[in-house]
Amino acid sequence: MKFKNGTKGTKKITASTVLFASAIVVLLIAISSLVNTVRAYMGAIAQYVEQGYESAEVVSQLLPNQLLPGIFESVAVYGGIALLLFGVGMINHKLSKSTELVDLDNNTVTIIDSTTKASEEDIAPLIESEDENVD
Repeated sequence: MKFKNGTKGTKKITASTVLFASAIVVLLIAISSLVNTVRAYMGAIAQYVEQGYESAEVVSQLLPNQLLPGIFESVAVYGGIALLLFGVGMINHKLSKSTELVDLDNNTVTIIDSTTKASEEDIAPLIESEDENVD
């Protein structure tokens, strides 16, 4: 009895696809957070300059206190989460592709590396030797 991935005529959404999509969504949130931080910084500078403060003084005060923490937070938190999701998706994709369910016989499941393209004749001696060891 052989098993195939999914059923005929339907597409199966894999966990890797969900992880990749989640990574893209989190990356978009990171980009919007960066844009929001820069817009708030520029708005604060414009507001202080309108009040009569010198532009160089305002930038020197707001740059380390408002802009840099906002940028680092967006890159570190959201970028890190997106990178982590992407990495887990890649690992899941590679693991799911590297193992393949080949044969189920006498309640024995044989899993082989799909990159070796082993046939049933190649693994038959392995199954027989496993059966001998079980007794």
